[in-house]
Amino acid sequence: MSTRSLPAASLRTGNLFPAGGVLLWVSKYLIWRALTSICSSLCGAQSIFLPALREAPGSGRRGRRAAPSARVVGVLALAQHHAIGVPGKSKAWRSAVAALATNEAGLAAVQAGVPMLRVRDLRTGILKPASFSLSAGEALAVRGPSGAGKTLLLRAVADLDPNEGLVTLDGRDRSTIAGPEWRRLVGYVPAEPGWWADTVGEHFGDWTAALAFVRDLGFPEAAKAWPIIRLSTGERLRLALVRALMMRPKVLLLDEPTAALDVASVTAVEALINARMRTGLAVLWVTHDAEQAKRVAHRLLVVEAGQVREEAPEWTVISS
Repeated sequence: MSTRSLPAASLRTGNLFPAGGVLLWVSKYLIWRALTSICSSLCGAQSIFLPALREAPGSGRRGRRAAPSARVVGVLALAQHHAIGVPGKSKAWRSAVAALATNEAGLAAVQAGVPMLRVRDLRTGILKPASFSLSAGEALAVRGPSGAGKTLLLRAVADLDPNEGLVTLDGRDRSTIAGPEWRRLVGYVPAEPGWWADTVGEHFGDWTAALAFVRDLGFPEAAKAWPIIRLSTGERLRLALVRALMMRPKVLLLDEPTAALDVASVTAVEALINARMRTGLAVLWVTHDAEQAKRVAHRLLVVEAGQVREEAPEWTVISS
């Protein structure tokens, strides 16, 4: 019989040769298993080396520029292709491939020092034109005397006060992004955070999801029921930080987040922020503590009488 006379459906491999469909499935499964091992290795290596590729606080050195790994790109493409058709694996692998591809892109950005946040001639009635940039996974300390304009700078970046100038995030002009969305992407934790409900839990959409951060900062699960009125200043600051992190911002603006904390709580806050920075969070951190700036930041902004300038921090190692 000529194949031309066969119905189109019968020309499929599985209909003409039942064993062929099985062999095809088996081959896809075996390839998928091999690629699983390769991608697991790549993910592990990336998680180990990513912190080292970022500029270490106090080192004054930056990671070498590097393009996205051709090997990772190739493996991801193959993995995505061969996961298709493997029962129960396609959906999971599409998610894994997307996540790894995103991390690879983020890794390349950190390695290359590509700015995530760009600020050009940002000014207010008091703040003089300020220009700086901030890369993914980087912290920029902001120091200066009281009343110099540090808080005004953060509020201007967050677009909470009238201001002029150009601010972009990942190449997107702030003026094209709705205010609430901008403040989700660029989170602001003020020195005196606001509270509008009676209990802690009422300020969180998903307390269960927040528990990891809550416990990292020394609170029990039962803190959900605590009345706001019973919280100390330090407790309010730490919980406000959790609230901000739950929004999954790309940039975090911190106005002296540890000013009222004891040593143990300061350590916990710094550790939590450092962990988030390893995932790509960029931080603009106002602090009066020179030692803290040295621990947490890669670069330094100094604000004096409304004038903002970047300085080589005293902990930077300058090599010829």
